[in-house]
Amino acid sequence: MPPIEVIPVNLGIVNAYIVKQDGVILIDTGYPKSEDAILRTMQGAGIRPGDLRPILVTHGHGDHAGSAARLREMTGARVAVHKNDAGMLRAGKQGELKATGITGKLFGFFLGGEKKSRYPALAEKPSQCPAIRQDRSR
Repeated sequence: MPPIEVIPVNLGIVNAYIVKQDGVILIDTGYPKSEDAILRTMQGAGIRPGDLRPILVTHGHGDHAGSAARLREMTGARVAVHKNDAGMLRAGKQGELKATGITGKLFGFFLGGEKKSRYPALAEKPSQCPAIRQDRSR
């Protein structure tokens, strides 16, 4: 079995990770319009778009899921996310962020308080989005 190779993709203030061993997995997709940077990094590592299976999104915020819909279109890869965040990806909306620490409160103050982030939705209706996997173990 080949060793696991983790290829970081710097997307500004966030990162995505390409994990390569027997197959290729993408962890997170960055903000909307990050797909070109991700695909360039894959190409530089000798990975074709069709090699990507699956895309794992750690949570439904726009800085992690923002390019998921576009990358799914471009690669054909399935998208997986925890069931609690699946609705965010389907709708393309993370909802209101509530600061819990001083850093978040400062960002909120300087950026105008409540932040609602939208990004390209995976589907208009849940029935149109069979690619999202949900943990059915419970």
